[in-house]
Amino acid sequence: MITGGTPYFFKQSVKPHTTQTEFSLQDVKDLPRVDIIYAHANQDSTLIDAAVAAGAKGIVYAGMGNGSIHKNAFSGLESAANKGVLVVRSSRTGSGLVVDSNSEWQNFINAGSLNPQKARVLLQLALKKTSDLEEARRIFETY
Repeated sequence: MITGGTPYFFKQSVKPHTTQTEFSLQDVKDLPRVDIIYAHANQDSTLIDAAVAAGAKGIVYAGMGNGSIHKNAFSGLESAANKGVLVVRSSRTGSGLVVDSNSEWQNFINAGSLNPQKARVLLQLALKKTSDLEEARRIFETY
């Protein structure tokens, strides 16, 4: 697959998984709240604001195409990120990668090839370790 002029090869799983990861669920009773917000026509930030108000530590935004953010939802996601909520851009399309493509999205994490559901689980695991954007970004790049 080629995205943004960069070739990506998927023949075998080369990323660490299962027992080869840095994560342990031993003694873990619950995971941080992470909500998935699906992009749609005429979207605004109401659901994003509600997720933050409900205590979400992370939001996975299931955008269109390359995890594109609806113009009316951007301010809500930016506000959430400014409050310390980790925001992951994912895609609702079912295929393709989510990669850097817009400098306005620098405060968000790219989900890569993970669908919104898998991105949510990885973000929950990441949040058990850190709330730092750069460290969470490293985790998404690793796994």
